Amino acid sequence: MNNYNKKCLGCGQFFSKDKNNPSYVEKLTEKTKLCKRCFQLKNYGILNNDNVDNTMIENTLEEIDFNLGSIVLVVDIFDIENSLMDKFKNNKNLLIVVNKINFFKKLKKVNEVMMTVGSTIKDLGWNQNVIFYDAVDKFKISEIDRWIKNESKKNKKVYMVGKTNVGKSSLINALLSFNKKEEVLSVSYIKNTTLNLSKIKLDKFTSVIDTPGYSNDKNFLSICKSENKINFKKMVFKNYALKDNNQIFFLEDVAKIYCETLYEGKPNSIQFFVPDNFIIHRTNVKNLEKIENKKDEIFAIHLDNNEGFKINQFKDLKEDCKFFFFINGLGIVSFKNIKNIKIEFPKNIDVRLFEKSII
Repeated sequence: MNNYNKKCLGCGQFFSKDKNNPSYVEKLTEKTKLCKRCFQLKNYGILNNDNVDNTMIENTLEEIDFNLGSIVLVVDIFDIENSLMDKFKNNKNLLIVVNKINFFKKLKKVNEVMMTVGSTIKDLGWNQNVIFYDAVDKFKISEIDRWIKNESKKNKKVYMVGKTNVGKSSLINALLSFNKKEEVLSVSYIKNTTLNLSKIKLDKFTSVIDTPGYSNDKNFLSICKSENKINFKKMVFKNYALKDNNQIFFLEDVAKIYCETLYEGKPNSIQFFVPDNFIIHRTNVKNLEKIENKKDEIFAIHLDNNEGFKINQFKDLKEDCKFFFFINGLGIVSFKNIKNIKIEFPKNIDVRLFEKSII
């Protein structure tokens, strides 16, 4: 046999002697916690997915009977609708944890954001408990820990589930730290970090089962090239006053916004809430081809495929009304007094315009 009878705490796979196995380890000792792949990710930020079998991950998830346990569903606040998965909608033993609330603290309107997002989740037909959380100052981590321990007392398995890049591993590390345990899970914005089920002990009586992330091809983080570095340690506002029609905003090399027609005599603006190093480039429609030809020089973040884009067109929008939409997984765009706007996203990502704003 090429496998050891011990699992990697990072990916959840049994350690392997086979160099072509993603959970390969050169030498297994009692102190070994991570395979070579997860060790490189945790310490050097390098993730090698060359030998990862996506079908195996999908089969692992399909074989779990979630109805026999309780579920912590982790949701990205910048990708609410996409990261809520309908397959769990009717599960009564479920807690929704909305991640990344800390980014809104600088707005001094965290409570307002939580109310707006909470009502949006209910409008989408979810009636389970919702807790807002962040990985920076462990906001509400005690409430999440208490819910998990209460479910464990009912002799239920507690599964940590979510799509890739929503922050499952960060949450588990925060729970370990809260329970004075060493943080062991590798954190990455690259998909397929966790490959199998991994049982994580929080204390003598309580464990959570980490699961591989569900496919998330409607999230920008999952479809950007893995070598593109996105700094999520700091989110910033980028504000632009609009003075004439036909202005275009490039959102790195992943999306475009065409501000076609403005309301005359009104204060027109567009605002981005994005990672610090995320490039927003403004130009006029007459310069579009010129920027397209130089995008490899101008932009740092590119898509991992060439499946093409689609145009989402919104016409005759209300005057003096603030609208917003999510850049799935990356941030938020808000605008006011733009009568006609076109949003160009990758083909597989939909745009939903909200008639209220949380920024």
